[in-house]
Amino acid sequence: MKKEYYYQVVNVKYPSGTPVGTLHKEVSLSNAYDHCVGVAFYPIATSGANDFFRVGIADNSQDYVQNIPFKALMSDPTAGLQQANRFAPLLITGRGHVVKVRTEFTAAITAVVEYDLIFLMERDRKCS
Repeated sequence: MKKEYYYQVVNVKYPSGTPVGTLHKEVSLSNAYDHCVGVAFYPIATSGANDFFRVGIADNSQDYVQNIPFKALMSDPTAGLQQANRFAPLLITGRGHVVKVRTEFTAAITAVVEYDLIFLMERDRKCS
C-alpha cells in the first residue's frame, strides 16, 4: 500500500491584552485520514514582546506535545520537501479525534499573536 498525505491547517489567534495563562483551542482531526504523523508551527504575528510563549497538544487522556517553546515546533524552510525535516514527529489517531492546542502565555501580550499549526495527516491508499 502507498501512503497518502493531507496537510490540515489550524489557525490560532489571540488579541492584544490576552492575559497570562494557558488557552485552549479544540481541533477535530480529519475524518478522512487515519493518523496525524507530524506537526509544524508557522508564525504569522509573534514578534516583539510576544516573542516567547509555549505551545502544546493534548487530548483528554494524554499530552502529545507538552507545553514547549513554540520555536521548537517551527518548520525548517531550508529542509526543502523532506517531510521528516519539516515536521516534528507525532502519532495521534485521526478519524475525527479531538485534540486541544494549548497556548501558554507567561506575560500579558501586547499585540496580536497568530500562528498556524499544520498537522500532517496520513492514510493508506490501495494501489490498483
